[in-house]
Amino acid sequence: MKPVSPDGLHATITTLCGEAGLPEPLVREPIRIWPLSAVERVRFPDRTTAICKHARPPFTGEATVLQAAARAGLPVPRLLAHRVTDDRLVMLLEDLGDSTETPTDLHAAAATARLHRADPTCPSLDVWDTDTLAALPETMLDAIGRLSRSGQLRAGKDILLSLAGLARSSTRRAEGTQRPPFGLVHGEFHPTSLHRGMRGQHLIDFGMTFIGPGILDLATWQGTRQPPDPKRLAAQLHAYVTAGGTTQILRQRGGLAPEVWALGWHRLHSAAWLLQLTATGSDGFDPSTTKQILRRQISTAIDLLR
Repeated sequence: MKPVSPDGLHATITTLCGEAGLPEPLVREPIRIWPLSAVERVRFPDRTTAICKHARPPFTGEATVLQAAARAGLPVPRLLAHRVTDDRLVMLLEDLGDSTETPTDLHAAAATARLHRADPTCPSLDVWDTDTLAALPETMLDAIGRLSRSGQLRAGKDILLSLAGLARSSTRRAEGTQRPPFGLVHGEFHPTSLHRGMRGQHLIDFGMTFIGPGILDLATWQGTRQPPDPKRLAAQLHAYVTAGGTTQILRQRGGLAPEVWALGWHRLHSAAWLLQLTATGSDGFDPSTTKQILRRQISTAIDLLR
């Protein structure tokens, strides 16, 4: 256990505890720490607990999404209090306890079907529509150019040529982006984002949420460290429909099978996120590792979308 320290964050947490009708925190225990965000368990003198999550841009919109999701009746942790101070979001959340069960592909399909049917209204989120997706290869080339000029990252010629080639076909491949389900996308839908514990199942971690094609949520479930598995995703899409999701998710997009389309654009979207974090110096990687990840993500996207 880590006793609380009288830093600025602790002062903000103490203020939020007062707003939520809770006593002053006694102990803060780190659960997960990333370069731009962290999750802690806060323990109080009466042995009750809460979760504190704090984040820097671009992850400061999560409280708004949680409020909208709760209004829409979705199972999310209760937001007890929050505020943005000095460009940092600090949230005090209901403690769901430790997860007791690893969610399956079927759990994920049912959870996303429910999320997309509810479609919480969050007008402040970024919108990834057909035009935005089609422009993504050019947007990434511009970002790489800025990083190169600043000396932060020098991408290999193969990366540049791959993106340039994809840019020539991206308008065609982006067709179908706004086909249902189109709306709120979790954005970081991994097995750790579907909490199954003593209090039931809850959706958590909405820091990367945006408005766009919901099919990307199920592509995100596979992560990016292993080769993509279109057959696995195709099975999930059918399970999604069985769970009440729209049948439109099974239609072709951009001349490709929906599972191939989703996996390809997800890999490219992930690479674009990495470039954005690299620009802020918060990707957590050395330049050679960043270049290696970009090469893997972009080459995989090319293989799927070509």
